[in-house]
Amino acid sequence: MRVRIWNAYASNNSGSYTIVGSLPSQEIAREVAAELAAMIEAHTAWLEAEGADDVSGSPLAAFCNAHGLTWSDSDAMGDGWPEYSDDDRPRVAAVGSQVVVHHEYTLSLPSVFGEYFYKRGGRVQNEEEHAHHPIVTIATLWWWTKEQHAQGEIELPRLVEAFAAPDEVLVQFQATTWPTAWRVGDHGPMLTAGIVFANLIDGVAALNEIARKHGAQIQVRLYEAPSDEHDPFSHLRPSSPPPGVPRFDLVVVGAGDNRPRFIAMVSEALGLQEWDLRQQLLKLPCTLARSLSAPRAEGAAALLRRTGAVIELVRNDG
Repeated sequence: MRVRIWNAYASNNSGSYTIVGSLPSQEIAREVAAELAAMIEAHTAWLEAEGADDVSGSPLAAFCNAHGLTWSDSDAMGDGWPEYSDDDRPRVAAVGSQVVVHHEYTLSLPSVFGEYFYKRGGRVQNEEEHAHHPIVTIATLWWWTKEQHAQGEIELPRLVEAFAAPDEVLVQFQATTWPTAWRVGDHGPMLTAGIVFANLIDGVAALNEIARKHGAQIQVRLYEAPSDEHDPFSHLRPSSPPPGVPRFDLVVVGAGDNRPRFIAMVSEALGLQEWDLRQQLLKLPCTLARSLSAPRAEGAAALLRRTGAVIELVRNDG
């Protein structure tokens, strides 16, 4: 007798969608972001309402008609709008003179977002449709005029601290897969940083607030990482100047006898997805998180060791 056992995971093959628009000014970018966010809220509520069948009466249709944008029935519902997530609202953020629209789990989004950028005097800088790997953020912050240069010389060390400090607001939005890396420019006060955010819109909004706080100009470049295995920030490592506090990789040497409980605890401690964890744990030892601050690394290690796992912390300030 032959017995075969399969273990599989279903998928509707959705990925993330991201579009970045470059607008003529910061003021226009903020206006566009606010207008799109209001339309998104209204249109998502319309889709969720009972009996919302007449697509010509949708908030998206009204927005397109008001601004002379083209649209189709498929834009207003179905494949043109998220419908498989816990939150079907695309999210929007203004970053300097840019506007970012993103949804983490959708087949696509309507082309009207890009068309509206052009309508407001801007252009589409980048579009990532149906991305399955993480979205990488490369942020450049600088001080432009002669007067700003003087301010930048003072603010640049503080800006580096904002990226490196374990208690800064930026840290809570970062993914644990690849740690943030940065490099100070050679000509004038400028900082280039690479970040993978677990929550893209909250992350780039936090970046924008950091730039505002330090009086810096900001521009972001977003793109899908080529893979989950290769470090997208190797060209920025080691970070310069180095972080002022020790950082550690969290390495799993043994997962213990209760792997389901261990996986649940890792998800709680590090915010990682179960499917990704199962794949990584097929080959031990494995590095689950890189360059964590000492308090976070020690806290996660203590939690995971309670499951019987063998955890090592390896110094990594890169």
